[in-house]
Amino acid sequence: MNLYFLVEGKRSERRLYPAWLATLLPDHTRVENVQDAGVNNYYLISGEGYPSILGVHLQRAIKDCDNFPAYSRLVLCLDSEETSVRDRLNAVAASFAEHGGRQLKHASLKVIVQHRCIETWLLGNRSIVTRAPQGELREFINFYDVAAQCPENMGTPSKEIPHAKFHGQYLRALLRDKHIQYSKTRPGNVAEPHYLAAMLDRVHQDPSHLPTFQAFVDFCKDIRGI
Repeated sequence: MNLYFLVEGKRSERRLYPAWLATLLPDHTRVENVQDAGVNNYYLISGEGYPSILGVHLQRAIKDCDNFPAYSRLVLCLDSEETSVRDRLNAVAASFAEHGGRQLKHASLKVIVQHRCIETWLLGNRSIVTRAPQGELREFINFYDVAAQCPENMGTPSKEIPHAKFHGQYLRALLRDKHIQYSKTRPGNVAEPHYLAAMLDRVHQDPSHLPTFQAFVDFCKDIRGI
């Protein structure tokens, strides 16, 4: 089965998804050109942020999947940010219909919502949470302990601070404390297999945590037939 991934992020997702898919879909290999899909390949392209991902980029992805029948799934990955998962799914459904997606000739649509953002998922690694936080990091953990509580349920200290921004700040503070460098252009250690393994351990230990990340993992299991 061949997969066409359209991811929201301009930077992080373009690096993290291939790293994760190497573990979660080991039988699939990436192709750099959309027309090169053969057997068990995937193509991945960025939608250059929201809302542009639901405009010209989704329209182009629909056309690509129609023009190249080797693709069985169009996988759309995007953040929920300040909305609920349901509201984001409704926005996708409206845009999908507007751009002719209901008439997809060969592929079916799968939507992966990252609630609230990719950094929220990355907060699911308990091993990066120190037991003796100091300074700014103590303030983050006192506000919301992501080791004990589901990161996807975390709010913000103020309505003036967007969820994605706050979750990103929290993640960088945790990683700095462990002397781990992270940026959207250079995710570094968070793209390593051991980091993904810790996230998978988290959802195995606490099945109610990180439900949208679990949805992505379950999708990969379905593709593998396990």
